[in-house]
This record gives sequence, structure tokens and C-alpha cells, in this order.
Amino acid sequence: MALFGYTESTGDRPAEAKPGTAPPGRSQAWTHALAIAFFVLLTLAVTWPLALHVADRVPGWYAADNYEYLWKMWWFKHALIDTLQNPLIAPHIFYPQGYLLAFAEITPLHTIAGLPFTWLWGEIPTYNLFAMLSFIVSGWAAFAL
Repeated sequence: MALFGYTESTGDRPAEAKPGTAPPGRSQAWTHALAIAFFVLLTLAVTWPLALHVADRVPGWYAADNYEYLWKMWWFKHALIDTLQNPLIAPHIFYPQGYLLAFAEITPLHTIAGLPFTWLWGEIPTYNLFAMLSFIVSGWAAFAL
């Protein structure tokens, strides 16, 4: 008799119940695709109605860090593409000496990796996309463990 997938005699799992394997008839890729689809739907439900306002709303409290991240996304794009200057120095903050953003939270995912998206779509859609992707990727990574 097997209890919780273990046999009484040896304590070994049966061949069809090894961890990390897909159920019979289903590939690992299909199982992960279903998990990602589940987390996409869960993200849409948890962040609703953000999906309707991806381009014109920012989730969170009006006096929270979300607007700081939006500003940094804008500043990196503005500094690198529009004015061709160092994005790690904000000369208009603490004028005349400026402020070194190396002493602040740079958030490389939002600023550096998101630069192409910020350039194409703007700060708000890029921020919202990354916010929703953080739920999806975190959930999928936990599933994959």
C-alpha cells in the first residue's frame, strides 16, 4: 500500500511520481505555460483595474515611492537620449552642486533594462508593465522551485 506516494517496503517514490516531472501525457513546457497563464490571470485580478489604465494611471498612494521610480525612469531616458549627459548626476537637485543618484536607489530594472520600453511607450506604461511582470515572474519562479 502506498501512502503519500511512498511504498511501504522501500520508502522510494514510484517512477511516475518523481519530483520535477510532468504528469503522464503532459510536457514540462506545457506545465510551466499553464503556471504562467495562471499567474497572468491572478495578476490581472489582483491589480484590477490597472489592466484598463496601463497608460494613464499609476498604482499606489500618491505620496509613495512609485512617483520617485517614475521620475528616475524619466530622468535616465532624458539624460541619456535627450541631453546626452550622465544619468547618475541630477544637476537640478541641490543646485548648484547637483545630486549623485549613485547614493539613491537606482533600480536598474526600471531605469536601465526598462530604457528601451520607456523610450518607446513612456514611463507610466513601462512602470505598470514591470509592476505586473513582478507578480507573474515571482509566482512562476516560486512554482518552478
